[in-house]
Amino acid sequence: LLNVTVQDDEIRMILSALEMVFRGSPKSVTTAFPKLSGFLNKLLKLLDRFETSNSKLAEVSILNIIRILYSCSRSSELRNSILHQAGMLAALSHNHTNPDIRNTRIRILANLANSDENKLLIMEQPGLIEMVLRVAHFDDNPNIRHVCSTILMELSNTYSGKLARNDNVLGTTVKMVMLEKSNQT
Repeated sequence: LLNVTVQDDEIRMILSALEMVFRGSPKSVTTAFPKLSGFLNKLLKLLDRFETSNSKLAEVSILNIIRILYSCSRSSELRNSILHQAGMLAALSHNHTNPDIRNTRIRILANLANSDENKLLIMEQPGLIEMVLRVAHFDDNPNIRHVCSTILMELSNTYSGKLARNDNVLGTTVKMVMLEKSNQT
């Protein structure tokens, strides 16, 4: 691992403070968001930088950025503008090994899939549905599997034909049903 630079440490502290600020209610986030011109774009660039970094602080910084994005995605008024930001879909497609980061990304996607205007973008992003299916298929956390099934349900309301043509959807759905049945007994 590379040494931590002073700049990386300062960025980590700023991201940590911002994450705490953005934990507020969705209404507060919606009110504050327009005042932060270019904020989301800068966050996504930082996220991309840390995703490819060997810095010791990269994982903490990634988690803080993902949590800020999650807080923004909770606001129904921001969901469309968030997904249309350059780099947002790619940021959601990245399958991180850290379960907190991966699960928060899944929760962001579930919030964004709740908007009809976002569904086509989500369906057309290469690798995104496959990432959701992988998490649903392999994650041990039943809450995250439930969130994945919510994403698939939201998308199937509009794009059932496209989902039905994906062979992995049926296999993952069957596994999720079997796991749910075994958990109920």
